[in-house]
Amino acid sequence: MFSANRLAVDIDGSPSAYGVRDQGIEDVCNGLSALKPNECKGKAAAGACYQPCRSAFKAWHDAGHEPSKMKNYMASTGLGGSGGSPPVLVLQDGDRSDWFVSETSTKLKTGDLPAKWSDIAKQAAQVDPLAVPYFVIPGNFRKIAWDATPGDFGVIVAPQTKRSVRFLVGDTGGDLDEVSALLAAKLAGLDEAPTKEKKSALGEDVQRLKAPEFGTSDFRVAIFRHSGKYKGSLGSHKVLDQPSGDLVNWIDTEAGALLDKFGGVDKVLECTTAM
Repeated sequence: MFSANRLAVDIDGSPSAYGVRDQGIEDVCNGLSALKPNECKGKAAAGACYQPCRSAFKAWHDAGHEPSKMKNYMASTGLGGSGGSPPVLVLQDGDRSDWFVSETSTKLKTGDLPAKWSDIAKQAAQVDPLAVPYFVIPGNFRKIAWDATPGDFGVIVAPQTKRSVRFLVGDTGGDLDEVSALLAAKLAGLDEAPTKEKKSALGEDVQRLKAPEFGTSDFRVAIFRHSGKYKGSLGSHKVLDQPSGDLVNWIDTEAGALLDKFGGVDKVLECTTAM
């Protein structure tokens, strides 16, 4: 258990996160950076590096937008890699072929047979942050003494607003302060993630996610270690053995039973302190 004084919104896993026309609900420059100028390569596309990123993306698009050629224009800061690596971009199947696959560390099973690498690389295997309340843990959080695991269940509580949301650990990365767009919306008292109109890198009107107003900066988090229900593992990925039907209801039921066994929301508050 721990406390946090801020929350960032994670959009990884959404089938509508990033598109070949920058038409996604997330600005493509939040996942890619320009190769030039050199000081922008692999860096967050903000300030002086933002417009070079948008220009590089437009140049790639206008040159035919082949995913394999993105490496000639941009470096990855989250989409198709990280840390300034050459982006490895995959397009979704069928009529979604103008959208990139956006992956999460936790995977959904996509059939009854054991999962294969080709299965978990598809968009259908990702945990959708617009439809599922999930929490993001840093990679080191998987080690002793914390030892949390993708797929574990948990709860986040905002004492001042009296709101709490049960969640799944759906992704890894960040600084222990990231949650899915739906979890953030629920903590703000909303049913879905809010958006606002912006201009894409191609100059088109698009809807982008905007951060909700939480009404507090005091959050308490409990993760129930090794509580996930797994179909299996592939490398560092956990493949969930989720039932058919309502995934959110399943998470709510599983996390709720664990929370009740622990002692409820009051026990979480008792065992944590505000930062």
